[in-house]
Amino acid sequence: MCHQRFTQTYGATHLRSICKLAGWIDRTPVIERPVLTDPIGLTLENFDGIGQWRNTDGGIPIDASGSFIDGTRFNGAPEFRAALLKYRDAYYSNITQHLLGYALGRKARQWRLHDYEMPSVRAILRAASANDYRWSSIISGIVKSAPFQMKNIVP
Repeated sequence: MCHQRFTQTYGATHLRSICKLAGWIDRTPVIERPVLTDPIGLTLENFDGIGQWRNTDGGIPIDASGSFIDGTRFNGAPEFRAALLKYRDAYYSNITQHLLGYALGRKARQWRLHDYEMPSVRAILRAASANDYRWSSIISGIVKSAPFQMKNIVP
């Protein structure tokens, strides 16, 4: 439904083309942009809705390039993964914080933790590092953490 509306309005079927035409992606310097878009999410655009790989969308080649906030450029999922490894600690910390916030019942997009909960995040990450940051070890650490064990359930 949404995709059809954009196709009719902007005459484009390719997600990046739609975003450019709608003004959601521009090439002005970051300091001048009013809204930060999701260039990292567009990197995974080669995968369709059911996870199959594609090189074109509606006959238009897919542009799966993007950049991190520090300017590191990547083109496609393999380069994105390689560049992401540079930020491995920050990635796992961020994921753990969001998962713990979700587990604590914080509202969507407000999964932020308080400063006094950060020692628990660091403890979870220390324990998970021994298991190569497996999802099971992160989730197990969250379940065993003090904030999760002591949370109040309000009906």
